[in-house]
Amino acid sequence: MAAACSTGREARALAAVVSRADYPARVHAAAMRIADAADASEAVERLRDVAQALGAERAAFASFVRDGDGVEACGVLTACDPLLADELQGTRDCKAHPWVAYAMERLPVAVAERLGRLTGDYPVAFEVARACGFASTVLVPVHGPLGYTRRGLLCLGSATPGYFHDDAAFAALRLQARTVAFELHEWWIEQANQDVLALAGLDEEDRALLMDLEAGLTSKQIAPKLALSACAVDSRVRRLNRRLGVTRRRGAVKLAVHAGLLDSPSSSSPSSALSSPSSSSASSSSPSQARIAADSAAGSNESKASTGNSRRDMPTADT
Repeated sequence: MAAACSTGREARALAAVVSRADYPARVHAAAMRIADAADASEAVERLRDVAQALGAERAAFASFVRDGDGVEACGVLTACDPLLADELQGTRDCKAHPWVAYAMERLPVAVAERLGRLTGDYPVAFEVARACGFASTVLVPVHGPLGYTRRGLLCLGSATPGYFHDDAAFAALRLQARTVAFELHEWWIEQANQDVLALAGLDEEDRALLMDLEAGLTSKQIAPKLALSACAVDSRVRRLNRRLGVTRRRGAVKLAVHAGLLDSPSSSSPSSALSSPSSSSASSSSPSQARIAADSAAGSNESKASTGNSRRDMPTADT
């Protein structure tokens, strides 16, 4: 009975936070600062600030690429015990962490401990979560635009069991948390794409080829312009795809357009589409484009950030 009363008091404490008149404005202000994070350390601080504004005690954000029933790679920002990052990134018996598995398939914002189907799966995960202060947890999945393989998951936690069980308070938090998750997801995708472009080292010929591909030209149509055979053009496209970390030419074009390397589709002809190095997004230094790197499809080479509160992996394009 005493435990139940304690849980009720904590639930009402969350209700007091979300019922404040300035609650939406405070969360919005904290969420809008995410885009200005210049590196992983700043991103962790923004995550911590926005978690507190939402009414949570701690938070983690995972970004991952789906690979069948599992994940190809997973990177995590943690405004909490970094042990949770190790758990979210790791797998046991070739299975994704149950929270990540939920975000792979589902979009509804949910209280993790109320999802009965998760509790019997991977029990060590929940023990670690409780030890890291996530006795009660809100899961906020986010998926990218159609065709993008990257997924995101915002985890909001409290060390108090039942903290997020007040239905009215949870409903208010859920609306705001969705916006925060999207901001974090976009932040991560931008840096992943920018880092891939920077590592790819595209030159003017690469950009010209991408513009031809964007215009819908086939290898046979491009070949005369380059004085090459169609097979040679195919080879160049495959090499470009490998450098950009994508598997298809459509993915290469999507990445270049998304990163601002090319003009918007159908807005210019291939012959006028060459971008100067100074105008390339790969060389941009604006804060909004300084995002955390994502994961390498060829295998990640991970290292903890200097703060110990985030994980940084080699980048892979989001396609």
